[in-house]
Amino acid sequence: MLSWLAPIIVFGLVVFVHELGHFIAAKLTGVYAPRFSIGFGPSLLKRRIGETEYVLAALPLGGYVRMASREDEATAFLEGGSENSATHSANPKDGFDPEAMIPFGPKPIPESRWFESKPLPARLFIMLAGVTMNALLAYVIYVGVLLHSGLPTPVPVAAGVLPDKPAALAGIQAGDSIASFNGRPLAGWETLLDSIGASAGRPVVLGIVRHGKPLDVTVTPSAEVVLDPRTGVKATLGRIGMMPNAPFVPVSVSEAFSNA
Repeated sequence: MLSWLAPIIVFGLVVFVHELGHFIAAKLTGVYAPRFSIGFGPSLLKRRIGETEYVLAALPLGGYVRMASREDEATAFLEGGSENSATHSANPKDGFDPEAMIPFGPKPIPESRWFESKPLPARLFIMLAGVTMNALLAYVIYVGVLLHSGLPTPVPVAAGVLPDKPAALAGIQAGDSIASFNGRPLAGWETLLDSIGASAGRPVVLGIVRHGKPLDVTVTPSAEVVLDPRTGVKATLGRIGMMPNAPFVPVSVSEAFSNA
């Protein structure tokens, strides 16, 4: 069930945030926006606050914003129907307000409140606000992931050790942290990989930490013909038969935003 429900939720959130961007931009630039709907289809709940009617609709697939536009009929069809569009008055039996603008009452929409009446920079601002909000959503989600899981620690950790390979023969075990190479601290897994790759057939000393205790292990990388991860070309490199693991460390809110 989750396999088909999750894409619907994600799609709905993306569309909702996209339309929210258009709505906020329209409000900031003075474009008349009589309706903002969460979802599509028949209205479950609706309430007018000021000049905008906020709707909770039956189909939770994002939402839409209705703006005063000369192309209202076309946009209304694309955005979920032409119910009470921005250019037609409401039915007197359906919340008609004699002091309100169309579609809630008889008063015409001022020329200055139409989308097309705004200068080009304002119209571009409204049109680009949707994708900008989507980008902001992606950024916020990424920050949330960092807050939840943390940042990768720079210390390489052995996720697994292949049997009968140099690492296993030297006594390295899965879960060991590799802190140094020939006495030099390691900046990350790539540094360790480069150092081992350049040491085929030569004994090296790895400083490891196992259950909080430091140990020095001597291992001789075997020469293997493999694809160089840097160049993608086959080369003879040193290998010890150890697979990497990138554990995560907790981060603060400020660290999450600075690393996002």
